[in-house]
Amino acid sequence: MKQWTAYLVLTIMLLTTNPLLATVSVGDQAPDFTLQDLEGNSFKLSSIQGKIVVLFFLGYNCGSCLVEAPYFELNIHKQYQPYGVEVLGIDIWDGSPALLQSNFISATGATFKFLTFGSPVAQLYGAGVSNYMIIGIDGKVKFISRYYDERGLQTQIDVLTSTPGQKPKAIPDEFVLHQNFPNPFNPSTEIEYEIVVNDRTPVDLVVYDLLGNEVAVLVDADQASGFYSVSWDGTYTNGRKAASGLYFYQLTIDERQKTRKMHLVR
Repeated sequence: MKQWTAYLVLTIMLLTTNPLLATVSVGDQAPDFTLQDLEGNSFKLSSIQGKIVVLFFLGYNCGSCLVEAPYFELNIHKQYQPYGVEVLGIDIWDGSPALLQSNFISATGATFKFLTFGSPVAQLYGAGVSNYMIIGIDGKVKFISRYYDERGLQTQIDVLTSTPGQKPKAIPDEFVLHQNFPNPFNPSTEIEYEIVVNDRTPVDLVVYDLLGNEVAVLVDADQASGFYSVSWDGTYTNGRKAASGLYFYQLTIDERQKTRKMHLVR
């Protein structure tokens, strides 16, 4: 009876952490979380916003995870590290840092960043061991797999690192405001920008008409160094459609500003 009860509990745990029942789906904004690294320092997912992030949900003594980790280390972490892709190994079996070090890291030779006591994050994401997720620079989930799908991971990362806005660099080189695309546009356009700061800093991106009147606030948030993309649907902040014509969009960070013009055609 005890064996049956233990089996039932294990089955329920596996089912409730199956990505097919996940609370997070592709296209969703990845929930933020804070966990401790091996040294006991707090690490927050949003601290690396602007990077492509790969999450590897693992158990410190999970057999399949131990088998997959060397391949993941070589063909995902090492291959894409030069392109600024961040890999996070999250121990969802809540082993101590010492257990994680002796049972997993030493056994696999993995060198990517490890986060401990990750079961709350597994519940938040609906993830189980040997599950993988990719998060884009916009903070949205781009890929979910409930097993080590190396080709799927590589294909998605290749797409992200070759797509405008998904720059294959860890940190931008300078403060840049790109020309919107398409331009002229109807009904919407995309605006990309790059910022370099020492810490999270207030960033504003505002659309103005030719008279200097504010039309829409596209960004009003604290942001870290990274590559960003935002769209404008040609409407005022109150939802009213803007008329055809020239508009300016201005990016402000600290005391620095950059301005470009765009053409809306109705």
